[in-house]
Amino acid sequence: MTYIKFGPFRQMESNSNVMDKLFSEHSQSFNYDSGYNPRTEVSEDENAYFVDVEIPGVKKEDVKITLHNNVLSISGEKKPAENNKNKAYFRNERNYGSFSRSYTFSEKVNPDSTEAKFEYGVLSVKIEKLKKTNTERVIEIK
Repeated sequence: MTYIKFGPFRQMESNSNVMDKLFSEHSQSFNYDSGYNPRTEVSEDENAYFVDVEIPGVKKEDVKITLHNNVLSISGEKKPAENNKNKAYFRNERNYGSFSRSYTFSEKVNPDSTEAKFEYGVLSVKIEKLKKTNTERVIEIK
């Protein structure tokens, strides 16, 4: 009979190996290079919604912003620099390509007062909410 010294972390080590194997086998089926997908933050206060999109390396001329029926759509393209086309890369972790993001707002917004600015690689869009008006009215009987 073989005696095995008790180790409280032996089972956890075994579970870790199983999980590593599971994810390494299946991670190859995911396509991580599916284009460019910028990170965003969407927030609000009582008067407006704020959308910040990180798009470093994108020219503002390559970005289109539309607001229609309470849906803000931002699309564009991140292109590689012209001087990078003839280089042989050892490692490239940057993504390029077209992107499109849409955000639907629950409250009515005012498209006429929407503002956008682009600085330091961050596109910031401010969408003002429409002021709520009292829709109830007392009607006098004549």
